[in-house]
Amino acid sequence: HDYILKNPMVKIELMKLDKKVYTIVTEEEVQKVRNICPNKRELALFDFLYETGVRVSECSNAKISDINWEKKCIKVIGKGN
Repeated sequence: HDYILKNPMVKIELMKLDKKVYTIVTEEEVQKVRNICPNKRELALFDFLYETGVRVSECSNAKISDINWEKKCIKVIGKGN
């Protein structure tokens, strides 16, 4: 069991990673997308995705039984359950 007594990584500099730059969608751009939705179903789907921030896979896995109509909320099973 030849354990290392000192950390060999002490003198190694950490790599600098590029920071992600997120672009913000303007209200005007959101309205443009809403205006081109061909029907109420797609408009509702877009609004749900945009307003909640759920992933597309989370949205597609949602069931009608996950909706609590009285409390106006939905249970979303996300990444990692």
